[in-house]
Formats: sequence, C-alpha cells, structure tokens
Amino acid sequence: MPPKAAKSCDPVTVLPAQMVSAPLVPAFGAAVTLTVTWVCAFTVQGAVDSIPLNNTDYALINIRNGTYTEIVDIASKNNVTFRGQSRTGTIVEYPNNANIAPGGTTHARMAFKVDANDVAVENMTIANTTPQGGSQAEALMIESGAGHFILNNAEVDSRQDTILANVNTSQGYFYNSLIQGNFDDVWGSGNLFFTNCEFRTIPAASS
Repeated sequence: MPPKAAKSCDPVTVLPAQMVSAPLVPAFGAAVTLTVTWVCAFTVQGAVDSIPLNNTDYALINIRNGTYTEIVDIASKNNVTFRGQSRTGTIVEYPNNANIAPGGTTHARMAFKVDANDVAVENMTIANTTPQGGSQAEALMIESGAGHFILNNAEVDSRQDTILANVNTSQGYFYNSLIQGNFDDVWGSGNLFFTNCEFRTIPAASS
C-alpha cells in the first residue's frame, strides 16, 4: 500500500519511516517502518519520549516554526532526525547553566543534549539563552554515548561554551551551519569536523 499522506498535527510530529523517501545520510542505513505509527506532540521532548529506547528504526521528527522553551535530552533514542520548518523560525532554547544544574555538572547544564547514535539536527536553531556572565551554559552537548551526530543547515547559539563534545567517543559532523558564542565556542575532547560553517562572536553585552 502507498504511504499515508501527511496530516494536520500538533507542532511536533514523529513520522513513520515510510513517510521518508530516504535517510538524511547514507550512514543511517535504509529507512524501515517505525514502530510508532503516528505521534503528535506539543513539545520536542514529548516527541523524543515517544520513541522506544535503543530503537533501531529510523524516525523523523518534524518541528513547525515556533520557539520551544525546553531542555531536550536524547538518551538511547538512536537513528533520529530533527527537522525544523525553517532554520531561523524553528528555535529550541532554554536558559540552563551551571548555576542551575546539580553541582554545575557538564552533563546537565545544556539546552540540547545528544546521548545516542546516528542523531541529526537540520534546518533549525538551538540556543542557550543564559545571559552574559550567567555561568557556563552549553547550547549543544554531545555526550559520551553519541556517535555519528550531524548538524546540517542549523544554528547553535550561547554566550559561553556553545558546543561541548564530551569525550573522544563523541563524534559529530557540522555542515553549512552557524555557531555563535562569546568564548569557548567549541570545547571538550570529542572529534568534530566542520564543513562550510561560520563562527561568529556575540558582543559582550546581552542582546
């Protein structure tokens, strides 16, 4: 049977794999049927939570334009692509930082955390909105268990420690994207590769 047409849904939608003509990158393997047929959610984390732990199926999370003020934590949810409606119109942000996270740990002070394999983010913005001087505040944290992370045509913003690739097993490829920060834009022990990306320094005063 032909795949069902896309339907009207809440702001965030998890699509079954048969709705996707091809994976984002060949390394993801062939798309197969997602065990969750349709999921509609009002938050990005709600869509993540609908995906089974340690899944092997490919899932696409479509996110409509809007500002989603929440912390997103992708733990053991593999083979997932987050696709925004537009790069500057779809924004996931939160003012998380070392003053809020228990003990100031790097594992809990980010806005968007990836701790799974074959996760991709495209066509959207991730931001930590902690103001200048508000302590360490990663926008994107690529955890120890994250292999083959991809950021494509996206933007990542923070005033301190914009991107953290935690250890040497943390792997990421960044393409055609903008990274903005005031200092320590990229840090950690991970292995990251950037192609056609732009780094900008945000002025010291909050804006």
